[in-house]
Amino acid sequence: MGLANGMEVNYLEALAMRLGREGWYARLRTPPDGRPSLHVINPEMPALEDQVNVQCHEEQAWFCFSWADRIAPVHDLDSVAARITGVLAVRHG
Repeated sequence: MGLANGMEVNYLEALAMRLGREGWYARLRTPPDGRPSLHVINPEMPALEDQVNVQCHEEQAWFCFSWADRIAPVHDLDSVAARITGVLAVRHG
């Protein structure tokens, strides 16, 4: 199963809106010769950032970090947002 770029963009836009509600910066990137991705930035520390993309695994679409680690299925935005903000969180202490 492959994803059309339009579907990937829809999933990434939905994630951008979800992260934005929590105050995180998320900018969609749609290069003409590549796959779309979402540049996610921690607003407390902009150096904590990553490119999130959509990939298929076992016939299901997943959000993935730039290092190809799966985050969660695209239909579970709450889990995806929690994992991204947890991984890119500022560690105090």
